[in-house]
Amino acid sequence: MFKRLKQASKRDGNRNTPQYEGPIQKRINLLYSIRDMNQEIINGIREIIRSFDDEENKKRNIYESFATGASILSNHMKGKDDEYSQCLNTIQKVYDDIGRAQHTLQSSLEERVCIPLEAWIKSDFARIELEIQRLHSLKRLVDKPNPQQPIEVTNNMKAFERQMEVVKHELLKLSQIKQDHWEKVANFTDVMRIYYSEVIKAIEKQGADKWRPEGLSAFKGSTERKNVVISGLSSGVSGGSTHGNNGAKSPASVKPKTSVDTPEDTDNHYENI
Repeated sequence: MFKRLKQASKRDGNRNTPQYEGPIQKRINLLYSIRDMNQEIINGIREIIRSFDDEENKKRNIYESFATGASILSNHMKGKDDEYSQCLNTIQKVYDDIGRAQHTLQSSLEERVCIPLEAWIKSDFARIELEIQRLHSLKRLVDKPNPQQPIEVTNNMKAFERQMEVVKHELLKLSQIKQDHWEKVANFTDVMRIYYSEVIKAIEKQGADKWRPEGLSAFKGSTERKNVVISGLSSGVSGGSTHGNNGAKSPASVKPKTSVDTPEDTDNHYENI
């Protein structure tokens, strides 16, 4: 990144490029610096845009792929662990909403920042650069060391002075150009602000913002109690057959030490997560 800016200093010091009076030369250099910086901004933002894409499926972004995976796993867990399936279903909804926000982010960055800056480079800058190149050509003719006819010298000088006025007029627009570009670059932070607010809304919409450590501890405790119940039932079954008068109890008489969570308890645990 910023290769253009590093090359700019070399270009500014290129002795093959005609040089002009201080103020004019400074403005020409500034014009090219603005172009170089804009191109770097465009490249950097498009790199950000591409970073949201799923490398394996370019038609969807990362969070949409996450949502697809969560949905598949949620369906797989139905009937096996409904509580976990419900949790995955909530995650899938959050990821879907964030995925849509990412699509909006990508298109907004392109439309509000990259395209306007690129349009300036291809239109206004290209036009001004063409006028500067014409000035360079006339400057070389004026500075030509070979003897010229007096009339030719006079005509070249007049053409050079006329072209200099054209370039000066274009360079006077630099202040407005900088202002316009600043507004377009500022759109980047506005787009990112909107994106992150949409992410927060997506999380709050599904109640995922209430997933706190204490809620996760409650969910873990619920799971551990279920494991104890299952373990107790298994022990009762294995020791339930009677042999003579050994006093072993039948499976029907075995009572687990803890009770299985009721559906109401399960819902409460999930809401606390």
